[in-house]
Amino acid sequence: MASVEQAGDDACNRTGHNETGATWADADDLEILSWHGYLDTAIRAYHALNRTLHTAHALSLLDVILLDFLMRSPDGAARMGDLAQAVVLMPGRVTQQVRRLEGQGLLRRIASERDKRSVLAQITPAGRARMRLALRTYAGWVRIHYLDPLSRRQVTAIGDSCRRISTALRESGMPTGR
Repeated sequence: MASVEQAGDDACNRTGHNETGATWADADDLEILSWHGYLDTAIRAYHALNRTLHTAHALSLLDVILLDFLMRSPDGAARMGDLAQAVVLMPGRVTQQVRRLEGQGLLRRIASERDKRSVLAQITPAGRARMRLALRTYAGWVRIHYLDPLSRRQVTAIGDSCRRISTALRESGMPTGR
């Protein structure tokens, strides 16, 4: 992937075409730089935080997001479909993730009391204990690498922008699961 600087200087000429022949339609250099900057940052942050959590706690970022959702759910449990939506994954992928975490004793699958056909994932006491430690690492990483380099105004602007984009994607009905 080209760096943000290369994206603006090399990849796009004044007509919005890049070396591959793809066009950016009406996008100007600032918009293209903004997109490349966001994408570069999101990918680097995801991989760095994922590596930090894996090294410190043998949990992936996806594991932490999934277990955090369960911790905040009533009774520490959620339907598999709700988990899939929360972590933006296809149901089959969530089943694999749950199976792996269940194998580590961090959650268990139980039948729903309301609908015996439904299966719930429920965080275990061991899962809660592991998450308390992982969330400290997570919060510390976010503080150092995301919050501290930015002003309060910048944090607010990024948060507002991301919520607006996320809401539009959800409302568009676009499939977002991996």
